[in-house]
Amino acid sequence: MADKATIVLFSHVSNTRSITGAEKLLLFFAQELSPYFNCILVAPQDGKLTAQARSFGISVHLLSIPLLYGMYTPYGGLEADARKFQEGREYHELTDWLTSLRPAFIITSTCVHALPAMAAKSLGIPVIWKISETITDNEYTPISVELIHRNSDEILAISQTAAACFPEEVRAEKVIQLPPSWNDKEMMIEAWSKLRGERRRELKIKPQEQLVGYISSFINKEKGLEHFVKMAVLVYAVHPSAKFVVIGSAGEKSYYDRCVRKVKLEGLYTRFKFVGYAECLPSAYCAVDV
Repeated sequence: MADKATIVLFSHVSNTRSITGAEKLLLFFAQELSPYFNCILVAPQDGKLTAQARSFGISVHLLSIPLLYGMYTPYGGLEADARKFQEGREYHELTDWLTSLRPAFIITSTCVHALPAMAAKSLGIPVIWKISETITDNEYTPISVELIHRNSDEILAISQTAAACFPEEVRAEKVIQLPPSWNDKEMMIEAWSKLRGERRRELKIKPQEQLVGYISSFINKEKGLEHFVKMAVLVYAVHPSAKFVVIGSAGEKSYYDRCVRKVKLEGLYTRFKFVGYAECLPSAYCAVDV
């Protein structure tokens, strides 16, 4: 380990009851990079992410780092608020820690996790900024985009949509599109036939019935459940035998309840299954047809 350069991967969350796609992807990065670097995963608290990281032999460091939510929903005072965060105790503790560690580079995950990028950049430490979401498009979006551009050396966008906010010259200079990936062994593909049968029996779905699925760790407005319900109405009109399953925890309860009400108002409640967070994703994926 001593002959490997050290890198730091910053996760914006570490949930205790579930693990998000962004957390999983960052953990996958750490696993893939571990043969070549001494990887340290930084998280705000212990949770499923840190437990899994430790089980894979990845070092974990806990640091409370404020999130700059305005990076996702830009507004006029965003830059001023970013400067205020840089005056705070947490930012100075982060800077001191990075100064003592001097990693070869850092990776920060999601647009709202801006402080690690700012701190590293101020110290001359190379920054890779992973963008997993679509930044809100409004008149202040250029402020958020410029902050990311200024405080990064490379930008990893998981999709064309995530990269679309960056001007052409920035995309040409430093944006790399890197779709989400996974470890095939964890998907348990060889067991899918057995898992599919078990899961569909639990959901009371007959072998011949077509099941359309929606899967998310935390369900909020940005995750598009309402759009899924609208789609289900259209699909049911053409394929009345279709059934639908919604898998995930209600991150925004009022929004989740609104979607359930819409399902009831459309007369589709008996065609829908609402279940909580799926600990075993392979069994969730293999149960659905679409």
